[in-house]
Amino acid sequence: MVIGLVIALCWPCHTIAESSMEYNVKSAFLYHFSQFTEWPDEVLTNEDKFIHVCHFGERTFIDFLERTLDEKLVQSRRFRVHHNVSSAQIHTCQVVFVDEKTAKHSQKLQEILQKSTGLIVGESRGFLEQGGMIQFFHQDNKIRFAVNPDALEAKHIRLSSKLLRLAKIIRIQ
Repeated sequence: MVIGLVIALCWPCHTIAESSMEYNVKSAFLYHFSQFTEWPDEVLTNEDKFIHVCHFGERTFIDFLERTLDEKLVQSRRFRVHHNVSSAQIHTCQVVFVDEKTAKHSQKLQEILQKSTGLIVGESRGFLEQGGMIQFFHQDNKIRFAVNPDALEAKHIRLSSKLLRLAKIIRIQ
């Protein structure tokens, strides 16, 4: 009985530790994705000195994202992280992350997919089939990612071949 109680008490700790590790890994991925992304000129303008990363979903991930991106530069630009921006501001985001809960609200997801001009990354099953560009998934106790090149092409976004070699490529026809 004591062993059962210890396991029951430690289980949430294990889950929190796993979540923290997963948030750190996904934050690092978003940074590296931005390093290997080529946006159209109208998305990455010379007037704006930031790469705007917009997160849609639970606020928990934001702290990890801000810590990971703090003081980092890509193309001589610093990062600025935003949480649940309005639909009028979605077009200002160069990187968009949609968490699993937000993706389940298909109306919100479709609005993000239609109005965004940036790289759209998600973590929910079927995200690429819904129009997303990059989807995180778990395989062999690791976080991997899949890419939908058709969605990237539709928004004139290019990913480096170095990044694409690491991805699982999924074409949606």
